[in-house]
Amino acid sequence: KLDQLTAGPDGDQWDNAKRDEAVKKGSSTTLVKDGVVNMQDAVTFYHPTGEEIPPYRFLVDRVRQMNITYNLALVVGKEEWDGAPLIPDFQATTNPDAISPKVVRAAVKSMTAGLADDAIVSDPETINKNTLVEINSDNPKRLDIVYPAIYSGNGNIYSVDHKFSFFFGGSTVTA
Repeated sequence: KLDQLTAGPDGDQWDNAKRDEAVKKGSSTTLVKDGVVNMQDAVTFYHPTGEEIPPYRFLVDRVRQMNITYNLALVVGKEEWDGAPLIPDFQATTNPDAISPKVVRAAVKSMTAGLADDAIVSDPETINKNTLVEINSDNPKRLDIVYPAIYSGNGNIYSVDHKFSFFFGGSTVTA
């Protein structure tokens, strides 16, 4: 709510088509509800031609990206993993400090569960299935991680089909 602003006359308010056009051109929008101006979309100016859904349009998606990046940094930035022996998944060891791709994959999977609980990502099963964690083929000191995040959406538009019928003594007819 933008309580400090005074809403203009109803006839001057943008309709859905004008708000949609504004968003596609890189402008944030407002909506007047019960005479109060409300922030509707926080939008960036990034809207390249040819991208039907520009990935950097809505600020909320950038915040999701920042949360994921931060959490990934927490996972791979663990102090105990810095300089730890890096071994393949199939290798047994008695060294409690050694790590393998499966150890890191488990930590990333746990992180994904937390992000899903916070509704930052959707479909954690697909994310986990497609997350890649492997020792680099050219550098034995490097662990490559590919994290295919699936961002959650926002409930901004609701489409409702209200169907009704009449009761005619035992049968119904849909109008």
